[in-house]
Amino acid sequence: MGWTVSDGRATGLRVTLLGEFAVTWESSRLKLDRCTQRLTAFLALRNCWVRRAVTAVALWPDADPDQGRAALRSALARLRRVDAPPLLEEARDLIRLHPAVAVDAREVFQLARRVLDHASLGDRAALETLCARGDLLPEWFDEWVVLDREQLRELRLHALEMASTLLTAQGRMAEAAQAALAAVQAEPLRESAARALVKVHLAEGNWGLAITRYRAYCQVIRQELGLDPSPQMRTLFDHLWPPAERPLAALAAARAG
Repeated sequence: MGWTVSDGRATGLRVTLLGEFAVTWESSRLKLDRCTQRLTAFLALRNCWVRRAVTAVALWPDADPDQGRAALRSALARLRRVDAPPLLEEARDLIRLHPAVAVDAREVFQLARRVLDHASLGDRAALETLCARGDLLPEWFDEWVVLDREQLRELRLHALEMASTLLTAQGRMAEAAQAALAAVQAEPLRESAARALVKVHLAEGNWGLAITRYRAYCQVIRQELGLDPSPQMRTLFDHLWPPAERPLAALAAARAG
């Protein structure tokens, strides 16, 4: 059975790119072969009209132009036969993912941009979306995936750290800790993430937890990188001790014993 845009049911389609690839419709997972998966993912990440020739070169970089175009035509034909509302729109030499199809990576990207551009997070659901774990298509190694993966990962980490700061200022300490911890879990060697989590504990007056997190970070970067924390990290504890005691106190806090 075929579906048309006028059916009004395309909004039930969702493309998952974080953690794994999946296309679902009305709670059912659609079966797509590897070529149609790659085509769907490529267009989902572009979020705009893309020329067929550009798509063919990106997806089949080692094929000659005729082979690439033929492979693209074949993949498009198979997607048209999927028993679901249309995944794609086509216009002469242009194609794109249908605008009504939801994409999880786009949602995280847009939310992260809102946090960073407008210093605004929103409700609890927005925080859960931002904290959701999973890199972009982690087992895919196409160049167009790798670049987008790194961009989204870095953007999300900055947004989580900003969200932690905003939530701390609002007194939403549990949520602030959740955001900072998500950043630490995503990148344990990232000092700005560890610093955000330590700040949350200090703001709550949980000095013991703050020192525990500080020690954990010191231990991991020494083991993995042979480095000590930066002065920015060490001075977070300055207000806990008189000036004369600060150097020794920071040193003691860093010891894992």
